[in-house]
Amino acid sequence: MTAAVAVRRPAAGLAAVLTAVLLALAGCGGDESVKEGNAYVAKVNKAQTTFAQTIRRINRQVTAKSTAAQDRATLGDYIKAVDGVVARLRAIKPPEGVAPLHQRLVRSIDHYGREVESAANSLEDPTADRLLEAQQTLLDATETVTRQINGTIADINTKLRS
Repeated sequence: MTAAVAVRRPAAGLAAVLTAVLLALAGCGGDESVKEGNAYVAKVNKAQTTFAQTIRRINRQVTAKSTAAQDRATLGDYIKAVDGVVARLRAIKPPEGVAPLHQRLVRSIDHYGREVESAANSLEDPTADRLLEAQQTLLDATETVTRQINGTIADINTKLRS
């Protein structure tokens, strides 16, 4: 069994993380809260788009013949991508009404990055059991964070529209 098993399946799932997008607000162009909301939406969606593009590029690195060292490097790239989107999201000033939800979004993604890092660390001395454990950790973490993100994005959209 190669280390590629630990990376391959989560790679596809990772692309799903942060796929939900915020919806622009309808309303009068002069309404400051609508303008602020739309500016926030644009910034979050830009962070998401950049992240998704990076993940698609990284996913192309995963092959059936990759070595444990290559897989560790790929997971390192995932970690950097997650850290990058977390930093971009932290830099965004959300409208006051959605600030707690925005923080929840950032925490979810940051926690996911730590899960990926943990899985990558388990590949330092790969055994069949560790590879399976890393794969399961990544699959579970991806499913969990995708659910959390989609829920948070839906909550943000609802709050912005109210």
